Amino acid sequence: MQKSKINPYLVLGISPGATEKEIKKAYRDLSKKHHPDVNEGKSSEEFVKITEAYEMLSNPYDKRNIFNRRADPAGFDPWFSFIVNSAARAREKQQQRPLDIRLSIDIPVHIAFAGGEIEMEYVKNEYSKDKVKGEKSRIKLEIPKRMSNGFGIKMTGFGHKDGIKTGDLTVFVSYQSMNDKYMIDRMGNIKCRVEIPWYKTLSNSIEEICPFGIGEKVSIKLDSGAGNVNPYVLKGEGMKPYWGGANKNGDLIVEVVSSIPKNMNEEDRKSISEILKKYAALGL
Repeated sequence: MQKSKINPYLVLGISPGATEKEIKKAYRDLSKKHHPDVNEGKSSEEFVKITEAYEMLSNPYDKRNIFNRRADPAGFDPWFSFIVNSAARAREKQQQRPLDIRLSIDIPVHIAFAGGEIEMEYVKNEYSKDKVKGEKSRIKLEIPKRMSNGFGIKMTGFGHKDGIKTGDLTVFVSYQSMNDKYMIDRMGNIKCRVEIPWYKTLSNSIEEICPFGIGEKVSIKLDSGAGNVNPYVLKGEGMKPYWGGANKNGDLIVEVVSSIPKNMNEEDRKSISEILKKYAALGL
């Protein structure tokens, strides 16, 4: 097979310092002008030279630099170069396809507190040569109990697919860390306020409370002497820290607020008020 002895820069009419954009533009302009279809269907020797020159300068194996060092392109067969270049570019394009998927979702805080299962829908792609087929996929996420905010759940093999290769899916799960009734700090401590009937605060009873109004309940032992001043601290009943690295959970800090019945009659209200005044006068 005859070896090529062309100077690609002269064929394309560009300088050795031409940029990739300039090389592509010169190739497009010349290939349109000398294409066999434009020249009454006849094979154009000039078109072959133009194609060969472009392949030499756009070779991913850096044949352009080799030519510049040698100042002689002899030894490179244009058709072999074309096949190698095409295969290399195809492999390079395939390797650059991102197969892993990273998504973020928000969930209710009470589910993050108690743990549970969440269903979600996402789109994953299947690559086939130059075609991309997207399809919806529905999965179930297992939410760990007392999870840290922004916790990442990795699911192997649930990402995009390219031939025999399949990427992974990582879902970062977040929740609202505060509102007017609770606040969760970066250490995982939960500060919340719950209302309990006033008469229950007078006894040392054990009460089941919901830190977030709904969801899992926790038990606290009421102290009749604590009133509304000192919050109840449940060690280790909070969330995982924000960065998720520590094994120790934060604390659950509960402020108990006494609620008085709205339909209490005036006589009972006065009686209770007199009793409270009596103990207040005694400094108790």
